[in-house]
Amino acid sequence: MNAGGRGESFELPDAFHMPLLFDVPITIFIALFAGLFLYYLFARMRLGFEIRAYGQNPNAAAYAGISRFRVPIIVFVLGGVLAGLAGYHYFAAVPGVYKIARNYAFFGDIAFYGIICGLISQGNPLGAVPVAFLFGGLSVGGRFVQGALGMSFGVDYALLGVLMITLVAFQFFYRYKIAVVKLDTLGTRAVSSTD
Repeated sequence: MNAGGRGESFELPDAFHMPLLFDVPITIFIALFAGLFLYYLFARMRLGFEIRAYGQNPNAAAYAGISRFRVPIIVFVLGGVLAGLAGYHYFAAVPGVYKIARNYAFFGDIAFYGIICGLISQGNPLGAVPVAFLFGGLSVGGRFVQGALGMSFGVDYALLGVLMITLVAFQFFYRYKIAVVKLDTLGTRAVSSTD
């Protein structure tokens, strides 16, 4: 246990520490390469088209000959590899951590941030990179400010939640518009026609 009473593992051996390049863990460069690869996969490769088609409508994709077994397995494997890379980065590549904490609520936060980054970037792997840096910086900065100013627990989460809802809501209003429809005296929609 650590000084705060939370459960954590022993410190990871030096052999598990990720080397630094320009004082930055190599896992960040691996993640950037993964973003480029995923962008190329979805934009240029047949497998990326199959994944997108299956995600939009599994029945139509199966009718077109896309495997109902192969595509989900590939997506689960790719997702697991990326999640493993994120976990390895957090516990073995960030200087000063090098321990596996047993705070399960924290992992829920990471998954939540991942879902929100995907929604804001609209599924674009390259667009998710700056969004991830934005929310990573806001999360760390929010916790720092919360501690420095003696604010109540959860204020940083509330501010991040408001920002996330705002960004997702703006996407809705970007895609759709609000139209005012005038009704005639009978309560039916007034139709204007031009000859």
